[in-house]
Amino acid sequence: MQKPDSMKKFDMLFWASIALSVVGLVLGWADMQEVMAAEMAELDGMMGEGTMAGIIVISFIIGIGINVAIWALISLMRIEFVKWIYIALIAYGLVTMVTGYEEVGGFGMAHIPGVIATILSLLSVWMLFKPDSQEWFAAKKGAE
Repeated sequence: MQKPDSMKKFDMLFWASIALSVVGLVLGWADMQEVMAAEMAELDGMMGEGTMAGIIVISFIIGIGINVAIWALISLMRIEFVKWIYIALIAYGLVTMVTGYEEVGGFGMAHIPGVIATILSLLSVWMLFKPDSQEWFAAKKGAE
């Protein structure tokens, strides 16, 4: 069975959300630098300069890697239960997004790409539950 339109839209929305997440990281870098400087002051210089920035970049790369793996498991390998893991990660992201705004002094223009990326992620999840997507997942189960 060929990939249905809903799954093609899932792919498009998924990758658009990833791209906007990268934009959000770039736009929010100055805010993150301020938070990192405050945390470094609290740690009384226990870590070298740039360590916190490195941790954020590495964490972001690992997060992207996890998302790519989830996309591959859902969209390429058609493993349906992985969509629930994806939903759990989005829910976690919603919670951390709100608490993250508090850490940087509230919502700002740099947060807009992240909000849009989250909306795109939620829309991508919706595509996974459309009837043609459900049939597509079910067709793989029937082939096994």
